[in-house]
Amino acid sequence: PVPPAAAGGGIMTGGPRRARRALAGLGLALGALALLALAGFALAFTELGERLLRDLLVSAVERRTSHKLRIARLEFHGDRVVLHEVSAATAGGEPTLGAEEVQLDFALSSLLGRGVRLDRLALTNYRLYLRPAASGPASRPSPGSPVISIDQLALRGGRIEVLDPGGVKLRVEQLEVTGSLAARDG
Repeated sequence: PVPPAAAGGGIMTGGPRRARRALAGLGLALGALALLALAGFALAFTELGERLLRDLLVSAVERRTSHKLRIARLEFHGDRVVLHEVSAATAGGEPTLGAEEVQLDFALSSLLGRGVRLDRLALTNYRLYLRPAASGPASRPSPGSPVISIDQLALRGGRIEVLDPGGVKLRVEQLEVTGSLAARDG
């Protein structure tokens, strides 16, 4: 026997009616996928969707950083996310960050690339706690580490404390900062 593809039948074996049905089925499947994607995007704008996004964000950050993250409320605005009453602490419970509000602006297409690219990151009424690393060589990002790029960085009404085991070593209050930030691997 001669295979259908060799006999000129190929995918169209069965005639035009079968081909139309196959194309209609494919169109229906693609339409259903597009509808599901649209429904998922629309869900993100609801209170339930915002809670799900918050839980997803907390889980992802905790997995990648071994810090505990708390976000009281998340607002999703398509290409902007606003986090309210944010706090982060080490696994041992030492605070590392607190902020009344964190605003992240991004292009949705940037979520598809490698690393993190934000158009804007703004922290309002923040507290940042820094602890000097134990003596030894400074750690460098390993090759393949994500690239981080922030086009506009704004820190307003904040406080930074550099801590050592004996307590506060340095405290800067009401620090206002604007600028940009980029970190590359290697």
